Amino acid sequence: MGKRYSTLRNYSRVFFYVFPTLILGLYLLMSFAPKIDPKAENYKKFQGVFRGFRILIVLVLAGIYVATLLYALGTPLSIGKVSIFTIGLMLIFVGNYFGKVRHNYTFGIKTPWTLANEEVWNRTHRVSGPLWVIAGLIWIFSIFFSEKVAFIIDMTSLGLAVVYGFIYSYWLFNKLKKQ
Repeated sequence: MGKRYSTLRNYSRVFFYVFPTLILGLYLLMSFAPKIDPKAENYKKFQGVFRGFRILIVLVLAGIYVATLLYALGTPLSIGKVSIFTIGLMLIFVGNYFGKVRHNYTFGIKTPWTLANEEVWNRTHRVSGPLWVIAGLIWIFSIFFSEKVAFIIDMTSLGLAVVYGFIYSYWLFNKLKKQ
């Protein structure tokens, strides 16, 4: 009994101290990233979007943390469905504002071709944004399926959005290079 209690106590310390510290650390890291990015001046062009994303990522992680805490205290809820729903909201936000994200090395769709050419960056983000919004909506509506089925649907939708952006940026870069 004593050893089990000690183990549970150690896990609760991790839960109560480490996870909130990680969330705060991520927020601070994201606050610092524009200062060291080689394209730091471009952050001024989309600082509202980036600030909103920093806040949203903290809210998403805090929401998952609170849901986990409630579950641990006996509230009958699905951590998987809460996570899927909140990540879906985040994907919708990101996709909705992709067109406003300017060329940088920290935030956005970073392929060799988007990083090499600002026009490829801008057009890839404008084309990919709606796909990320659709993927986010799919994630949100997938909470009505079992978690295993939702996982497959969600990863497929996000994977297709990511792969499309990757292929599109490659295609567009080569098209522009030939002109």
